[in-house]
Amino acid sequence: MITGTATRGQHAFALGHGEFDSLEHFAQKSGRILIRTMIFYPGWGVDFNRRANSREACLGWLRKKVDLPGSHSLLRTVRFESGYMLG
Repeated sequence: MITGTATRGQHAFALGHGEFDSLEHFAQKSGRILIRTMIFYPGWGVDFNRRANSREACLGWLRKKVDLPGSHSLLRTVRFESGYMLG
């Protein structure tokens, strides 16, 4: 189910409810490291946070939609803090 659209440069892409909410959360906290549970709570709720593999899969799907071929990754993995950052 498509809930919203987002753009990166000239590229527009459709997002589901959870993806859209998570990307919006990243944008609101741009430049700050978000731990995994902070990312998915807005879009999927507390129950979703208990399934670590599902979280990682959904972040992978979001990356595939927002990362353009030949450009840097929009969502960076921050290993030291075990989280992610927009930018």
